Amino acid sequence: MKKTLLYAAPLLLLAACGDENNVNNHDGEENNINNVEPENESEENEQAADSDDPLAAMEAHLEGEEGFDIGETSDRDYESIGAEQGYGLELDGEEIDLYLFEPDHDTLSDVEDSGMIDTEDGEQEAEVNGEIVLTGYEDHPEADRISTAFHTY
Repeated sequence: MKKTLLYAAPLLLLAACGDENNVNNHDGEENNINNVEPENESEENEQAADSDDPLAAMEAHLEGEEGFDIGETSDRDYESIGAEQGYGLELDGEEIDLYLFEPDHDTLSDVEDSGMIDTEDGEQEAEVNGEIVLTGYEDHPEADRISTAFHTY
């Protein structure tokens, strides 16, 4: 009986000190003993995954924080302009284009200097935010809002 109490007391103490799903290990880190995911963790995971894909993160920003309706994406010949990735994105029913470049790519500085980019559709107005180029937005009914949202990311 004494041995049972001796082993049960620390377990009761651990249960009383932690929340119902997490127990602290000796390193000060919490272990989720019931594999119950906290409500905010899925959002944190999405944000962490998005940081690996800047265009997906920009898309999430435009939809989540800026309130645009995101529709279908369409293929673009992004390689012909030197981009690593790119696509057309339906934004509030009209299409814009997003392209991702290497950080030191000449196109980024060219777009910053001229405000233009040569694409498969010819020369178009463009804006740069970090490694991302936005184009195809100039005739969109929400062009000013799109430009502002693009730069607040």
